[in-house]
Amino acid sequence: MCTKTSIDLKDKYPLQYQYLETCQGVYASVNNAVSQELSENENSRVSEYWSSSKYVGVSANLMVSYIDTANTTEDLKKPVIILVHGAPGSHMGFLPLVDKLEPHARVIVPNFPGYGFTDMDDDGYFQHSIPEKVELIVDLLGALKIKRVAMAIGHSIGSFPVLLFAAARVPGLPVESAFFMNPTGHIPWR
Repeated sequence: MCTKTSIDLKDKYPLQYQYLETCQGVYASVNNAVSQELSENENSRVSEYWSSSKYVGVSANLMVSYIDTANTTEDLKKPVIILVHGAPGSHMGFLPLVDKLEPHARVIVPNFPGYGFTDMDDDGYFQHSIPEKVELIVDLLGALKIKRVAMAIGHSIGSFPVLLFAAARVPGLPVESAFFMNPTGHIPWR
C-alpha cells in the first residue's frame, strides 16, 4: 500500500522505501492528471460515457452496466484492463483514467449492483460480498468473451475483489497484473 510512514524505512528497508517513494510519486501524478482532466473535460466526457454505457446479463436477475472502449476490430486485439470501483463509486470516477488508457488498451469498467447504471437485482440476492463481486467480474468478462486480462485495477474497497480475482487464477482467464489505488482496510467476510 502506498502510504507515508513515520518509521525510518530508508536505512532499514531500502528497497521497500524506494517502492513507497515511487508509489507516492505515481499517486501524486495520477491525482494531478485526474484533477486537471476533470476540470478541463468533465462535461463532455461525462455525457459521452453516460450515453455509451452498455449492459450485459450476468444472471437471470441481474443486468450489469459497464463501459467498454472497444469500438473496432482492432480495439478487440488490445490488451484488456478492467477498472473496479469502490463504494460508493461507479465508472464515472474512472473517466479521466479511461481517457489516458484508451489509446493503449481495451478498458472495461463495470458497475456493481446499486452503483452507476446497474440496478440492484430484483430479489435483493446480491449482498456485495467480495466473492460475489469476483463472480460478477468473471461472469462479465466471460460474457464479453475475454480470455486474458493484462491488468486489473481496483480503487478503494474495489481493490479486494481485484486481489481475490487475480489470486484465484480462474482457468481460461489469467490476470497478468493487479494494481490497487487507495486500497482500504476490510474485515474478512465469513
